[in-house]
Parts: sequence; C-alpha cells; structure tokens
Amino acid sequence: MVIVLEYILENRDSLDLEEYPVVAKVLQEELDDIDISNILNIIHSLKEKYLYQGTAIHGKYHSEKVFLYCYLLLKRMDCQSEYSKILFDAALYHDIGRQDNREDEFHGMQSAYRINEVISDEEFYQDKRFLIVLKALMDAHCRQDGNEDNSFENFAYELDLFNMDENKPSEEAYEVFDLFTFYIKVLKDADALDRKRFGDECQA
Repeated sequence: MVIVLEYILENRDSLDLEEYPVVAKVLQEELDDIDISNILNIIHSLKEKYLYQGTAIHGKYHSEKVFLYCYLLLKRMDCQSEYSKILFDAALYHDIGRQDNREDEFHGMQSAYRINEVISDEEFYQDKRFLIVLKALMDAHCRQDGNEDNSFENFAYELDLFNMDENKPSEEAYEVFDLFTFYIKVLKDADALDRKRFGDECQA
C-alpha cells in the first residue's frame, strides 16, 4: 500500500514520522490545527478516479504533496484567498493527462483538456476567467520557463476571452492574468520541490 498524505495527517499522533521527515517537519513547524483541518477537507474532496493511476512518483501522493507545498508557500507569503482554490485544484490534478512516468512536455496540455470532466459540476468555474487560469496553470506547469504566457493566451482564445481586433486577451481576461503569473511560479516551485528535492525521501 502506498501511504498518502491524508493517512499521515489523520494518524499523525500514532505514526512513526521519521519515515516521512519532510512531512514531519511541516507538521511540527508550519501547520496548526486549522491548517490541517483545511488541508484534510480539500484532500477529502479529491476526485481520485481522475488521477494518474501510476506509482507514487506521479500518483496520488505526489499530487497531495504538490498541493501541500502550494498551501505552505501561500501561507508563508500570506497570500491565501478565495482564489487559492484555483491553484490548489491545479496542484491536485496537474498530472491527470499523464500516460506514464516518462518526461512528457505535453501532459500538461492533456491535463488541461481533461480537467473539464473533473470540475463540470462546480459553479466556481462557470466564471470563465477562473477556468482560464486553471487550464493555463495545468498546461504551463511542465513548459520551459518563459513560455508560460502562451498557455494563458491559448485558453483565453479558446474560451472566447480574446480580443480579435487587438489580437490579445480581452480586458476581462486580463483581470486575472496577474493571478496566473503569480500562481504558475508557485505551482512550478511546488512540483519541483517534490520531484527534485523532497520526493525520494517522502516516497512510501
């Protein structure tokens, strides 16, 4: 059985957390009871059937930890808000377009197109501005640095929030562009933290 973050948080008082040093450090130094409750509520709402069903490398545990790092980064910067949902959803579902564990620069785009299945019943994303940000984050998370804006513009165009006369996203779309440019940095950092820095010692 692959141990997942939900299990660790719910059994934190009885587990030997030495096997999970990064999570243990986070629990001891970063999170209070309210944070843990918030995190568990979000994880409990996770629609697991859409996740990449591979190993812990890109499976549920990875998705949960990327979300946890996003949560922590926003908390440290005092930047949590009603819009944090967009970043958290992108973190949890950023790999749903994966076919395997290999390097794949297109899986972000596949994830972005598949997210419609996941959030189709959520009123929050009836606002196309928020849907642009979510899809663009998922697409851009595996793009090379400097190419992220293309993701935002592509989905602004797809969702009819593109000014054809001026050949750029409309004013309505630009109302959330700064949100995208901030969140994509957080998402990329969180993903890299798990894959490159903390992943090996946190895998079950």
